[in-house]
Formats: sequence, C-alpha cells, structure tokens
Amino acid sequence: VSLSETPAASLLACYLAMHENYEEEHLAFRTQDVQALLDHPYMPVVSTLDFSYARMRIKELKEALPEDLQEFFEPLSAERPVALFDHLLSGLRYLHAHHSERQDTSVGLAEYISEVLVFTYQRIQKLADIYRTQSMTLELDALGQLIQDYFRHARIPFQGEPLKGLQILGTLEARNLDYKYLYIPNMNEGVFPRG
Repeated sequence: VSLSETPAASLLACYLAMHENYEEEHLAFRTQDVQALLDHPYMPVVSTLDFSYARMRIKELKEALPEDLQEFFEPLSAERPVALFDHLLSGLRYLHAHHSERQDTSVGLAEYISEVLVFTYQRIQKLADIYRTQSMTLELDALGQLIQDYFRHARIPFQGEPLKGLQILGTLEARNLDYKYLYIPNMNEGVFPRG
C-alpha cells in the first residue's frame, strides 16, 4: 500500500494546509484548518476548543491541547521551515503512544494505525536526514510538496498472518486456491478490472 493512500497522508495534508495559512500578524491559525486537523481520525478528541471564531490563537490552542501535542501547532518560521520535520516527528510519536494506549479501538485497527504511524515516522525521519545532510533550503510549500511526493512513492510492507482475516490477491496469486467466499470488485461480464 502506498503511504499516500493511508490516513497519514491526509493528516499531513491537513497539517501543511494549517501552517501554510498561518496568520503571523494575528499569531493565529485559521479555525477551519485547526478543526480539519483535530477532526482527523488519528488525532485525540479535544472538546475544550471553541470553533466559532475565524481564527484560533496559539495561546488558546496551547491551553486546550495536551502538552505533547502542542508542538504540532507550533508556528513555523519562514527562516527555518526545516523545523517542520521536528514538529511532525514529535507529533507522530505522541499519536503512536496515544493509539497504543487506547482501549476503545479494535485490535486489528489499533495494529493498522500503529503500523502506519511507525512507518510514516521512519519515512519522515529518513527524509529529514537527507534534507539536513544535503543542506537544502526550501520554502514551506515546496517542502510540503516534497514530503507529499515522497509519500506517493513510499510503500508500506504490511505483514500479516496469511491464514486469518481478509486476503487481497491478484488473479495470478489466486489460481488453484479454494475459497469459502470470493469477491471480485469492479468485474464486468468476464472482463477483469484494469490494474
């Protein structure tokens, strides 16, 4: 599975949109950007914020959010957009710990989220190392585009027990196997779907 097809990619997109629209003269993020990020399925529930204003001041966010998540909402300076990596890595560590402790998620979902977050963390760490060793200097929007392109080409090697759960196979892998149930998505009158 490509990393760009996981919820981690939409988390990154919300995060980048929030920082690209940051209003430095008001020391605030746009409320809709903050709400989009906090409504993401990987984020913890924060019920103490008031979303009725057009802007969310940094001070209000810091008072309402858990301490470990505050770095996610730390403004990025135009002179040092590379801090984006540090903030993302810190936020991903917190989210991984948060989902590892949650009791209300099913075991399979918790494992999936954990595996996606760990892989995302490793990819961003690797990209940050390359960025720093090459002494690159990119604007925030270009840096965000670089990360999103990198996500598009990174593939998560999910590991699983082959005799349990749902198996997704290509037609060649499915030859000579017996199934209790077989679903073929997007099949038309004997014509296999493309790809």
